Amino acid sequence: MATEPIQPQDKYVVRFPDGMRDSLKQASWNNNRSLNAEIIARLDEHPELVRMARQLEGALARKDQEIDGLKQQVELLQAQVESLNRSWDLQTRLLDLLETVIKEAGGGNDARLKKFMNAFKQVPPVD
Repeated sequence: MATEPIQPQDKYVVRFPDGMRDSLKQASWNNNRSLNAEIIARLDEHPELVRMARQLEGALARKDQEIDGLKQQVELLQAQVESLNRSWDLQTRLLDLLETVIKEAGGGNDARLKKFMNAFKQVPPVD
């Protein structure tokens, strides 16, 4: 006499593409479960994987925004460096001009003037 299952079970016939059944059988053997249990496990994992993928997409989008913000900061810093270098070049030319004018006017023998000029010429520009 056949016994009825305690809980009625839904059955569905599935046609697998070529090679998929063999792949699933190998996976079920590797995971120590039946072919049916392997299919059920994969179906159960799907929603969780989708949720995790969405979380990762969101995290990547946030990181992309952070990278864009950092790129903008780098561009601003580069512009500031260029401005400082232009200022440095201008300052150096002005000091050279001042030194030339003072030398022509008074001979340039003052030790304090030489110390002052050397101090300014030794400060390096920003790279």
